[in-house]
Amino acid sequence: MKNRISRGYLYYIAGIVASGMMGASSASASAILYEGFNDTAGAALLGQTDPSNGVNWLRAASSTTTTALNINNPGASLTMPTPLQPSSGNALAITGNGNTSGGANRLAFAASGGLVTSGAVYYSMAVRVDALTGSNNTVGGFFTGLNNTGNSATTTNPTVVGARLQMRVDPSDSNKYDIEIVNNRAATSTDAQWSSGLNVGDSQFIVAEYNIDTNVSSYWLNPDTSTFGGTDPAPTATDSTAGTALTQVQHHHAAKPGAVHDAG
Repeated sequence: MKNRISRGYLYYIAGIVASGMMGASSASASAILYEGFNDTAGAALLGQTDPSNGVNWLRAASSTTTTALNINNPGASLTMPTPLQPSSGNALAITGNGNTSGGANRLAFAASGGLVTSGAVYYSMAVRVDALTGSNNTVGGFFTGLNNTGNSATTTNPTVVGARLQMRVDPSDSNKYDIEIVNNRAATSTDAQWSSGLNVGDSQFIVAEYNIDTNVSSYWLNPDTSTFGGTDPAPTATDSTAGTALTQVQHHHAAKPGAVHDAG
């Protein structure tokens, strides 16, 4: 499965969450980082520096599953779904055929420290799936989420990922795909939170949340813009299924979709 991910935000809301990413005021939320992927077209994400926090994207996969150019900058952005404002910056292309050909990179919230140990962390992005080759119609694989490792490279695949976004080929229509939010656990084909029948080539806008206090992951798919700046609307789906809780969140994770990255 091939994805293109445009700009993304990470937000941290301390203490009790009264409003979330779409409704938070500046007094209750603070931006952790912004990644616009304004790198050289064709360049691998690995080793690039995020200008918002000065931290480099680092390796987060075993030596047999990392191919630097499988996560790169295609040199263009995505068309945002109507009625959202046009996107800025470039995009990130995650390619590979759904087996061990892809890589995984991580971006820490800060060069040192940056721990979030309570409340909720939100991230958002526009996503476009261009091909379904190599995926499956059972559980597919996840391509992004939140992890508890700091600013250090690893040569093993991450096993702790909260608010992971999972994709698969739609079981009812092999030309379409499904997406779900998953807690820090292995996805199943019968998860209730699958959103089905999404079109290849269409851009989707996604907001995802991991609540550290409750160990619950939620996401909003193409949220109504009339809810921006107010109280958070009901999420598209929530996963409260028991999984090992993250006691801290310290980086954002981008990975090639595939079963090799789907360990719970």
